[in-house]
Amino acid sequence: MHFSVDYLPLADEWVLWDNSRPPHQRLADSTTHRPEEISTMLDSSNVKEDAPVEPPECVRLGLEASQAATIKWLDFYRRMGIEVTPEMTLVKKEPGVEPPKQP
Repeated sequence: MHFSVDYLPLADEWVLWDNSRPPHQRLADSTTHRPEEISTMLDSSNVKEDAPVEPPECVRLGLEASQAATIKWLDFYRRMGIEVTPEMTLVKKEPGVEPPKQP
């Protein structure tokens, strides 16, 4: 449900794969199926999303370290007067053009 309810409506193009065992198989894509068909397919078959699981401790620590590093880099950029977009790309300053405002 998460795929068909939360992500599918946002996508211009999409692909649904069965990677439960090798080799992976393409089940559907935006050229062969409508989003409504995917909901029906997921509801009526054994194609199901796994329940959310807690990541292993090493993964959780890695994510936390990455988040902390990102916060430090953003603070460094702010102190240096370098503006950063939400996409994490540096904003090029052009003479006479105001950069977008940061939230």
